[in-house]
Amino acid sequence: MPSSKKLLRPCFKAIFFVAILAAVTLPVYAKKPASSDSLSKLLPKLEKNTTGRKDPAVLKAIYDKLYEIETRPADITRLICDSSGRTSESRDSAICLSARVPKGRPLEWIIWNITQATNGTTYSVSDCSFDEHKQLCYMTFTSSEKTDPQININISRSNKYLNGSAKLAIVGEIREDTSYQIIVEFLSIKENLSIMIVPGKKQSTLIAQLAEQYHKEIIIALPMEPDSKIFSGFSSPVIMVHYSKDMIRSIILQAEKNIPLFSGFSNLWGERAITDSRIMNIVLNEIKKSHGYFLEMKTAKNSLAPELTGSMGISYEEFSGSITDNLKPADIAKQLKAYSAIAQTNGIAIVAVPLNKPLIQAIKTTLPWFRQNGINLVFPSQTFKIDKK
Repeated sequence: MPSSKKLLRPCFKAIFFVAILAAVTLPVYAKKPASSDSLSKLLPKLEKNTTGRKDPAVLKAIYDKLYEIETRPADITRLICDSSGRTSESRDSAICLSARVPKGRPLEWIIWNITQATNGTTYSVSDCSFDEHKQLCYMTFTSSEKTDPQININISRSNKYLNGSAKLAIVGEIREDTSYQIIVEFLSIKENLSIMIVPGKKQSTLIAQLAEQYHKEIIIALPMEPDSKIFSGFSSPVIMVHYSKDMIRSIILQAEKNIPLFSGFSNLWGERAITDSRIMNIVLNEIKKSHGYFLEMKTAKNSLAPELTGSMGISYEEFSGSITDNLKPADIAKQLKAYSAIAQTNGIAIVAVPLNKPLIQAIKTTLPWFRQNGINLVFPSQTFKIDKK
């Protein structure tokens, strides 16, 4: 335990801040913990108590908290040391733990969670500091009972990721020129993948029915007026800012008829339309009637979608980004891993992908990597932090 922490930032404020925000972060990060009773049977093998002193009850609670976040027994080391951290076998020695915790949750959250082990005990956190850049934390627990040993914990990151803690939603964009063969090949991948269909796509009803059979989530991509001119040959109706309410409603209702079994909507283009309050109120009112969500492809910084969906009680998320066309499978796989890193940091990430052979190959080759690194492929509807409906 370093005696000088000038380079380390005190984390008491972080603990209290995370405690306040726990109600917000838990829906994203919380999951059913592993059975601590069964795991705690391993403790006698790990604990090398040669002092003849009985361990304080709080120590088991600390171990249980570490196991709840999937810390492996091999990643927890115990030493008997004095208060400065030097190895000692004295009955007055402190208990020193070194724990390498999995990636996938903010270190501040982990610190706060471990401090909950002191609830109902004579122990409290007397010192806590962490190096945010190196992802290291040092914690000291002391008891109000003078005979109880001090507990020092050194927390660092392991090379393991939390199982399923990160949610990645991959949404395949079905465009007017996407071949039926590619669509079927994408849908046949046995993972939680989603498709986004433009209403004017030929055989859109058949594609939607096929997606339902393959248990995929369907999103309607509503073409909306952009800043630039719409390219020639585009056959789907586009929601323009000068259209009447009845015209806009008819476009959306026809889209719902052409693409049944949908779960939500997204925007195709829309730099102008998505910043127009009249247009967005009409569009979102229709979405609310159909009990759909709105997944925004961010096209304008001053989009009204986040504010209006919140006030109207419509589930809302936005794409984390998209993968461009004409990339090799290896490059696509690299980008999928980059979005996975975003998911590990934020809890969720949603990426739009063009449907083509390289993309399908990249997904198939990256599936083992997703599993090994705790990336949970989900539908967009499973990424909402708060279900407002």
